[in-house]
Order: sequence, then structure tokens, then C-alpha cells
Amino acid sequence: MRQLGIALLIVGGVGVALGVLRMLNVPVLNQHLWFYVQLLIELGVAGYVFYYMRSVLPGLERAAVGRRPAPRGNRSISDVQTTPAAPRPPATTSRRDARRDRKRRKG
Repeated sequence: MRQLGIALLIVGGVGVALGVLRMLNVPVLNQHLWFYVQLLIELGVAGYVFYYMRSVLPGLERAAVGRRPAPRGNRSISDVQTTPAAPRPPATTSRRDARRDRKRRKG
């Protein structure tokens, strides 16, 4: 999608530039030929997008189904603790807390 966006921005920018040059009445670029060339380029980009959506993209989606993206670490070095946290005292309040602490020590 990013490549498509860049291509559409470029094609649109060229179209705007041609329109501005036509309004400024630049002799060589005032001809209809340049707008027909622009139309052919836009039709070519549209054809490529259609081909990509129908042929290439479904294969990419099937390949991406089996794998999950790795988690992105957005933490900086200053966010990472350098000293270990103090251990919690053994639970003395309830059986549930004691079981939870034992499970945490095993894992």
C-alpha cells in the first residue's frame, strides 16, 4: 500500500504540474498530447493495481496466515530495569495466594 500511495502521489503531482503549466500557457506543454500521455500513465498504474490485487496479493495473504509478526520492542534502554525486583514474601493470607506464588516460582 505504501508503494501504491507513492506511485499515486507522483502521478497526481505530474498531473497538477501539467495543469499549472497549461494555465500558465507554456507553449510546448500546452498541447493536448501531454494530457493523453498522462492518461495512459494513469491507466497503466490502474492496470497494475488491478493485476496486483487479483494475482499477487492473495498469495501474500495465504503465506502470511501461518506466521505471526514478532512483537515490536518500543522500549528504550532507559526503560529496562537494570536491577532485579525484590522477591515477594511468601503468601500467608490465603491458600490461593500461596498456590499462585508456587506457580510463579516454578515457571
